[in-house]
Amino acid sequence: MMKEKITVGFINLGCAKNLVDSEVMAGQLIQDGYALAASPDTADVVVVNTCSFIRDAREESFEVIAEVIELKSEFPDKKLIVTGCLTQRYQKDFADVNPDIDAFIGLDDLPMISKIVAEITSDTNKQIYEISTENPTKVFEPTLPGLSFSGNSFSYIKIAEGCTHRCAFCAIPNIRGKHRSRTIDSIVGEAEAILENGIKEINLISQDTTFYGNDLKDGSDLPKLMRAISNIGGDFKLRVLYCYPDKQLEEILETMGELPQACHYLDIPIQHSHPEILEAMDRKQTIEFVEKIPEMARKILPDITLRTTCLLGFPGERKEHIDHLMDYIEKSRFDHMGSFIFSAEEGTPAYDMGNVPSVKETLKYQEQLMQLQMQIVAEKLESKIGQKDRVLLVGRSIEEPDVWIARSDGQAPDVDSCTYVVGAEHIKLPDFIEVEYTDIAEYDLVAKARVE
Repeated sequence: MMKEKITVGFINLGCAKNLVDSEVMAGQLIQDGYALAASPDTADVVVVNTCSFIRDAREESFEVIAEVIELKSEFPDKKLIVTGCLTQRYQKDFADVNPDIDAFIGLDDLPMISKIVAEITSDTNKQIYEISTENPTKVFEPTLPGLSFSGNSFSYIKIAEGCTHRCAFCAIPNIRGKHRSRTIDSIVGEAEAILENGIKEINLISQDTTFYGNDLKDGSDLPKLMRAISNIGGDFKLRVLYCYPDKQLEEILETMGELPQACHYLDIPIQHSHPEILEAMDRKQTIEFVEKIPEMARKILPDITLRTTCLLGFPGERKEHIDHLMDYIEKSRFDHMGSFIFSAEEGTPAYDMGNVPSVKETLKYQEQLMQLQMQIVAEKLESKIGQKDRVLLVGRSIEEPDVWIARSDGQAPDVDSCTYVVGAEHIKLPDFIEVEYTDIAEYDLVAKARVE
């Protein structure tokens, strides 16, 4: 009897950039004759792709690893591989205290996944440690460009790896290395494969998407890349995520306005608005752009959707800084906003700064900020009722099978709200559909399908 293929299941933690790394490994496994498991519970080998951006992310990673180790106690033949930022950041220290983990993979060593699966499934006692460097330098292209863990409607393309900025609070450059871009040709090739598989939305991501191409020294930049993908032709959406506030934004926005596929959507984490805090964060060069971004963006693209992220509780932050941020958010009226609390990260300049506001006080300010944002969002959503739009169907509601879940150009996957659509039974998934907004449900919109 022919032996069944060894199955591998993935648990992906953290951001969409991690998800792409999991897709790279999954493509390599499929190419080398392994099969993907329907769930980690049924997998012969479980891969946990970890996040280590802040303390909460690390704690989640440790909790998930512990859950898989518990699962291994019930199924002794099951194997566990840990990869991602947590492994890369702590390396041998992490491995030495985790004998129940069968293998560790560094960020430059993702293509070794098949070899490692083969070794740990043939030798039950050997722990594999495959972390070749402390300073990652590689940027990977997908082994199977059409493979997507995002579902059948949208996909992410990682256009670059690492980050050259040295924000005082951020450990990512220490973990993932300096910024390094893929070529336009390689990205366009991946986009073509994704679209051929029926995907309707491409999301371009990297740690700093705005910086794309600067390191290639061949004239490549984000506007050129966007135009090259648009030139593929066809009916699809193109969205840009993780932009940095700098002088390139104006050209990026103008390019969005030129391309029929481009979503008029700008994701730009400002982190803060007060010049003193931005300077302390080593983001002094963004002060000028943070102030003018909302007005500039809406002048170029009046229908643009703006998303941002704010960091609260940075060392030295006082009430006057919070008041400045509150005023800025009220004036700027972002369509979407996230926030997180400062986490002192080893190896970053902010780690030893001291004068960190109390967590209790910071949480109070965070609640006030998000309440303000909720009011802004409610007003914006109310104004949409009665408007018509074109949205992308992405799935059915679990609670109400007759209701579809969709996303407009102004709703990015995973991080934003969604639109609930009724009366769309005639549409196949994934596809675009004309709707009319009829109601709101907290941060989400409700719409009815328009049938011609």
